[in-house]
Amino acid sequence: MTTHQTLTERTLAAALAQPRLSPLGMIARAVRGIVRAVANRRAVMELSGMDERMLKDIGLNRSDVVSALGGGWNRDPSAVLVTRSVERRAAFWRNVHRKVSQAPAKAAEPDPCGDGPMRRAA
Repeated sequence: MTTHQTLTERTLAAALAQPRLSPLGMIARAVRGIVRAVANRRAVMELSGMDERMLKDIGLNRSDVVSALGGGWNRDPSAVLVTRSVERRAAFWRNVHRKVSQAPAKAAEPDPCGDGPMRRAA
């Protein structure tokens, strides 16, 4: 399942994935999916009221929220935001690991409390 499927495609796929359900059960599952998407849309709309620092703390920026909400009423914007946040976090850690592996090894510095050259004679 791709993260940018429409709500109809997701709920229909979820309903058809359980062939043991009765037709009424499939309808109930689809309705629950729609209710969940509406609740997620409301939660994402609350994110638009946060300032840039708060959004950055959760790995998002203002354009992520705006574009997720602009996807149409039948798309669940929370899936878009989760994907972007995870991708951004993974890119950050890839850069950290790359910088650490490319950094030259530092010479060991003397310990100010140990027997190194900084210790004073008693």
